[in-house]
Amino acid sequence: MLATGKSKGIYMNTIVTYIGKDHPIPIEDETYDLEVTSGSFAPGHMYPDSIPELVRVIKRGGHGVWARRLGYEKKSPQFGKFDEEMQGLVSQGVIKVLKEVHLTNYLLGQPGVVHVFQKL
Repeated sequence: MLATGKSKGIYMNTIVTYIGKDHPIPIEDETYDLEVTSGSFAPGHMYPDSIPELVRVIKRGGHGVWARRLGYEKKSPQFGKFDEEMQGLVSQGVIKVLKEVHLTNYLLGQPGVVHVFQKL
């Protein structure tokens, strides 16, 4: 999928890397105005410990729109920390949650949520 987007000129730059607590993204702080993810927070993909690193590369005043399936915390306890990670950034004044939209059929009949936030 990444190669297809690049070949069509959709992406200016592509990076393949691990993201998480011990794996910083090779991108400068506050690079992007908008960050969108869908289906990225899943076992074998991104875990909640990647949240601070993802927020780090968003510019102050920029936005994040993250869509994710609910229920992964039953398979992987790490996903139970998603809301805790987000709330920690809210409490620290790093982000402001603008909206959360809960979906009953996000993927294959499973519920999900879309988080919309602004980096302060």
